[in-house]
Amino acid sequence: MRAIITTLIIVACTGFGFYAKAQDGLTFSRVISYKVTKDAPVKISVPEGKVWEIKGAGLNSTTTGASLTDDAGVLSGNIVTFSPGGIYSVPIWLPANFSGTVYAEGPRNAQTYVNIVEYTITNK
Repeated sequence: MRAIITTLIIVACTGFGFYAKAQDGLTFSRVISYKVTKDAPVKISVPEGKVWEIKGAGLNSTTTGASLTDDAGVLSGNIVTFSPGGIYSVPIWLPANFSGTVYAEGPRNAQTYVNIVEYTITNK
């Protein structure tokens, strides 16, 4: 009995772990993390055939937020914002071929880690 349960657990973990498909025509591809500092914003580009979901960002003690602009410099969204009421973060979806820049907000030593999930578009 123990061997059957162990086998079922292994099959479930390996079988479902290698092929995770979302209901909306997206298949999980990978997780990406960027370190962004006030002095070194990060340029990002979503590859053809992929979409990115920015899940949020971690803040150090001096960072007040992280934001994203497109190549034209237009604010595409606040990834995370710190305020006296708490830390607010919402997912931001980026389409294929999006290019922009992620900025850490705050004093000179501000830094953040931006967490992104990449999906492959499986039906267009």
